[in-house]
Amino acid sequence: MYPKISVIIPAYNRFGTLAYAIESALVQTIPIHELIIIDDGSQDETPVMVPRMIEEEPRWRGRVRYFRQENRGQSAALNKGIELVSGEWIAFNANDDMWLPWKLEWQFRALEKFKDTCELCFTDAWFMNNPHMKDSLFKFKLFKMRQGALFGMVEDPARLIASNRHPVWVQTCVAPTNKIRKIG
Repeated sequence: MYPKISVIIPAYNRFGTLAYAIESALVQTIPIHELIIIDDGSQDETPVMVPRMIEEEPRWRGRVRYFRQENRGQSAALNKGIELVSGEWIAFNANDDMWLPWKLEWQFRALEKFKDTCELCFTDAWFMNNPHMKDSLFKFKLFKMRQGALFGMVEDPARLIASNRHPVWVQTCVAPTNKIRKIG
């Protein structure tokens, strides 16, 4: 049985990349429950094209939900998405980021391995839009994993987050919906 995963994507004037972000979430090896797009007042073709694609694309229909709000910023868009999700878990993505097909599967493997001590999982990321940067986020931020480890646990998460070199991007995180809502 798969967990019920809701994906939230805040969007602002990024229709050209948004479709790729949506598709990368829909083709995960662990199927997602729903994908919620919060359009934060886009002035490009997003408000016209996303509802049309939801209607026309069989993979999108019934799984992708679109909501539009006045432009209030990414945090307000994420908060609106958190309010609307119906899944047990929330995964965040950005409107210009693509996930590898096994991203969620590996995150849930890590969460299962560390189930007694961990409820939030984040991943590494590659910079694809800068041809001069070939490093991953972890390498760029000098974050070290145990040699040969596919996944691990952060020993002191508060210290990692407080440091100016933390490698945690919201768009790589997965966490239980009830915990995210409790944090506010």
